[in-house]
Amino acid sequence: MILDEDTGSEIECPICYADEYWRCGHLVASFDRTFGEFSGGALSRCLAEFLAVSDAFEDSDSYHLALIELFQDKGAYLMPGSIIAPGGPGMTSSIKILFAENPLMVVDEALLELRRL
Repeated sequence: MILDEDTGSEIECPICYADEYWRCGHLVASFDRTFGEFSGGALSRCLAEFLAVSDAFEDSDSYHLALIELFQDKGAYLMPGSIIAPGGPGMTSSIKILFAENPLMVVDEALLELRRL
């Protein structure tokens, strides 16, 4: 369950308003900023290629921030607000989640740009 911490409500896809946003086809990726993981959406289709590029960065945090910015540059929408995945003490994660009308195109264009570096 992913929540908007400010409102306490579960998030939905900002494009089609699906409750199960991970199934609607608009999810680009979900970044767990607390535990340094990313997954889901169109990114999962070529996750290995994105992970291979991460070696060029000093730490996973800077890589995640760079990917989020790159996806936004390619047309992804970053969910605003304080998004969290609640858990027990010390287990709640800060989440950054991106959506797009065409998430596969966003991911493909981002990967093309990363390959040029």
